[in-house]
Amino acid sequence: QKAFKRYAIPRASIALRQGFGRLIRSSMDRGVVVICDKRLISASFGKIITDALPKTETSKSLDDIRPFLARRA
Repeated sequence: QKAFKRYAIPRASIALRQGFGRLIRSSMDRGVVVICDKRLISASFGKIITDALPKTETSKSLDDIRPFLARRA
């Protein structure tokens, strides 16, 4: 348990943040990141990981991103 908190969570946070950064490279870039792992909401470590991400809009509903996707189709 200690190793998970000490090593795995920080590594996962960094990897996810790096992946996020590869999607959005400039202020002109737009995109949607969909994370389908419910542990980011339900598990105690989820907040640590999501707090490591850039501050963005979040939603739990696909309906919230449909207009964004429709404009790009």
